[in-house]
Amino acid sequence: GEKGNLFRLRQPYAEMKNATGAGDAFLAGLIQAGLKGKDLKEACAWASCAALLAIGSEQAVSPDMSVENMERILRQNKMVFDDLGK
Repeated sequence: GEKGNLFRLRQPYAEMKNATGAGDAFLAGLIQAGLKGKDLKEACAWASCAALLAIGSEQAVSPDMSVENMERILRQNKMVFDDLGK
């Protein structure tokens, strides 16, 4: 891609209790963020929050999955992006 369009997101640590649904949660968060007009980096951070909630639950669908909890994770943790497109 163009310079600056390749990056890696380092997200906060979360204890993995169950990986079932984490990819689905990531994709749903990415789509939701895109529908809200967020740029790609913000959308990836949003999606990562959804995946964090998913892996932190023993259930396939986390009962903690909500916009409020994803926003809380974003407020409490600095999402770090490494620019790989240089």
